Amino acid sequence: MTVPKKKWMIVGPILVSLLPFLACASSRYDRYDQRRVVYIEVAPPEPAVEVISISPGAGYVWIPGHHRWDRDRYVWVAGNWRAAPPGRTLWIAGRWEQSPRGWYWVGGRWS
Repeated sequence: MTVPKKKWMIVGPILVSLLPFLACASSRYDRYDQRRVVYIEVAPPEPAVEVISISPGAGYVWIPGHHRWDRDRYVWVAGNWRAAPPGRTLWIAGRWEQSPRGWYWVGGRWS
């Protein structure tokens, strides 16, 4: 009977120390596309100013950079050139949107 009590003496403080990190974001799966949706309480920073390099060739499209949430902070993901898939020429950039639950990322897509 003393073994479980000792176990909780170690595990309890660890769980309590994680609570501040859990308060910053919540998540759920969107039932329509089965992707995980993460809600962030803190608004994303302004996008960084990027220098767009010369296209590597015909059929490449510039994908702008964006902030991504990484556990407890926003991290900048630099923009890059990508070859457009066959029959696609337009990239619709991802964006952060706000809802009553917090900020969430809507990923970019080809059109």
